[in-house]
Amino acid sequence: MTATPGELPVIARAEEVAADLRGLEKTPFKQWTDADKAKAEKLHERIAAGKAAVEALKKRQINRRKFAVSSELGASEAKVISGVV
Repeated sequence: MTATPGELPVIARAEEVAADLRGLEKTPFKQWTDADKAKAEKLHERIAAGKAAVEALKKRQINRRKFAVSSELGASEAKVISGVV
């Protein structure tokens, strides 16, 4: 299972933004201008959006696995009950 077409660019952008933020954080916070602080805030928001997209993907993957396991168990039980095995 992969990210949706809407999530892919959000995740990719968050990864790019994280690199930008690391570059900004190399400068001591005391030397940041108001523009740097505003930029950092926007970068944090985009990173949070990327994390949310990744978490949504993980949640779908987990739910899919749970469904697959429960479906397989149900099919196995049905075979045993019907005497196919």
